[in-house]
Amino acid sequence: MDKRGFMRELDYHLRDLSISERKDILEDYTDHFKIGEIDGKTEQDVVLELGSPFAIAQSRLATSQHMQMGDEETTTTYERKSPTHLTRSFIIGIILFLINLIVVAGPTVALFSIWLSGWAVAISFTLAPVAWIVSLFIQSDRGDLATFFIVLTLTSIGVLIGIAMIPITKLFYRLTMKYILWNVQMIRG
Repeated sequence: MDKRGFMRELDYHLRDLSISERKDILEDYTDHFKIGEIDGKTEQDVVLELGSPFAIAQSRLATSQHMQMGDEETTTTYERKSPTHLTRSFIIGIILFLINLIVVAGPTVALFSIWLSGWAVAISFTLAPVAWIVSLFIQSDRGDLATFFIVLTLTSIGVLIGIAMIPITKLFYRLTMKYILWNVQMIRG
């Protein structure tokens, strides 16, 4: 593909933009070809560097749509920051703070403590062989076979508790994030 074919195809794919936007984009890409000519590149080399006119047009159209949506969001954000909305958000924030403090904090702390205890038990049981090996070096007697099997059992239980704690941790995290996001949405309105 040469410069003329590239520019024609790019112009075709940009047909949804206004004439002024399309003209600016086409001038930018004409400049790419001029710079390539100065650098001693052929038109085909420049086309290969630039890529597909369709992909370029899609990117530019998406950017243009995003810019238009950004203008709408700015207007919406400005409208939302009215004094009435700010007062409403402030009052809802205070109410949610009190509800969280009175109703939600106690059970949350209890669940967090249970979760933390589960991980502490899993880690300590799993590390039981390390403590047993250290005790063998410190004590003069070598231990017996019963102690070995107790340590092996504790380690197995620790691994199983750790495996069970993984989905519990994921669930705890997901529920916490959903609750926080719900609080934020309530305050924003």
